[in-house]
Formats: sequence, structure tokens, C-alpha cells
Amino acid sequence: MECIPNSQAIGQLGVKMIKADATGNTFIMMSEDVPGDDRSSWVKEQSFKEDGVIWVEQTSKGFAMDYYNRDGSNAALCGNGTRSVIAYLFKQGLISLDQWVTLTTASGELMGKAVSPTEIMVSMPRPEGLATVQWRGQSGMAVRVGVPHLVFTVDSWKQCKEWDLEACFRTFSAHSALPDGANVNCYAIENHQVFNRTFERGVERETLSCGTGCVATAWAIRQCIQPKQPSIPVHTKGGLLTIEVKEKTYFLKGKVELYELV
Repeated sequence: MECIPNSQAIGQLGVKMIKADATGNTFIMMSEDVPGDDRSSWVKEQSFKEDGVIWVEQTSKGFAMDYYNRDGSNAALCGNGTRSVIAYLFKQGLISLDQWVTLTTASGELMGKAVSPTEIMVSMPRPEGLATVQWRGQSGMAVRVGVPHLVFTVDSWKQCKEWDLEACFRTFSAHSALPDGANVNCYAIENHQVFNRTFERGVERETLSCGTGCVATAWAIRQCIQPKQPSIPVHTKGGLLTIEVKEKTYFLKGKVELYELV
């Protein structure tokens, strides 16, 4: 994988804000120069309806993203956010199709590329199992994919759709194994298809999809059900995400749509 540098500065692209829709996970892409120390309060003041706000900056290695949840909290990683950054770079002509680029995040350096103008693939931090937890008689797995997640499984899509994500999220907001809380996922496998829901920390609501949540779920499936499965499609309310595993590296792939905001 090779980073393709480009001399054009993000702040000179002409469009100050672009909305990204990454399988229902929505973000504002920023080139507006807001100082780093002021970004958290600035995001709070804007009261965006989208799930998060992302600043994109050029570095000597490629590009970097600075991600904020809609409540103003600065998060170490957002999987669908990284895909949105790669789509943004492609739209602006800073990378070409199938060119891998280095994307620096607070969770480390990742690699991403535009498979097509709307299909984006990004590597993820290697999932790390943290603990086994119990909630209402059900066992769950705590796993970190840049950010902490809890993953629970139920027997059917119907049960998954009815599962009380928010109640579980509130329960684990101060768990000893998760001192900073965690995103909560519930998944079901039915007719050989995986369906996943996620309640996201910092967004403080269920989102239509969560990239790192789907990776955490795929990791749990590989741990317990299908240990050698190289590709796991995951259905969400916002669309389909595919998690591919190549030499122990997890890749997140799915659609991204971009819209210019006036």
C-alpha cells in the first residue's frame, strides 16, 4: 500500500462544508479553519442534526482527520467517518480510484481507497477483546475497534429490532471494564444474513449504521461462530457494510454519498 501525496491544501478547495451520508451515518466535512482547541465548543454551538463533524487536513504522510461527535466530544475513531474522508478526498481530486492513501487518526494510521466513486474501503485498527459482560441474563463481548463497543447477539431479526439498545447503553455508561462507556451493538443472524444495530456514544442515540460497530460484530462472529470467514456482509438500517479480513487486518467497505452545502 502506497500513500499518494498531493500538494493541494484542503482549505483551498472552495467548498467549506460537505455533508456525507455513509450508509445512513451522517457527517459534516469541514474545511473551515476552526482552531483545534475551539472545535468542541464550536460543534456544540452549531447543533448539527448530523451524527458528527470531521476536519480533514493534509500531512507529510497523506491526510489526517479530526472527528467530533454531535455532542462536541472528540472521538478517537469513527469507521464510517474514515470512509467519508476518503470519499471526500476522491471527490476533490486529491486521490484517484484504487489509490491507497494514509489517513492518520487518533487511533493510529489507517489506509483507505475509493474502490469506485461511491464505494469506499478503509482498514480498521485490529479489534481487541476486553471482557465478557452480562445484561439481563445475556452475555456480551466488550471489544475495542479504536473505540469501545459492546456486542450482544439474539436469535432473530425481530428480536434484534425490539432489543432495548438505549437501556443497555445507559447501564454500561459507568461499567468497571468500560470506564468511559461504550457503543452498544445487537446483532442477529437469520437466513445466513447478519443484521446489526448500534447505539452510539457521543451521538447519544441509535444511528442508522456504525462502521466500527459492524467491525466489532464481525469480530465477535469470527470469535464464536465463523472463525475463518474472510468476508462478512452486515445489514444495517442504513444499508449494507462489508467487513473483509486479510492477514488479520479488518477492512470496512460500503457506500458513501456526498452533498455540497451552501
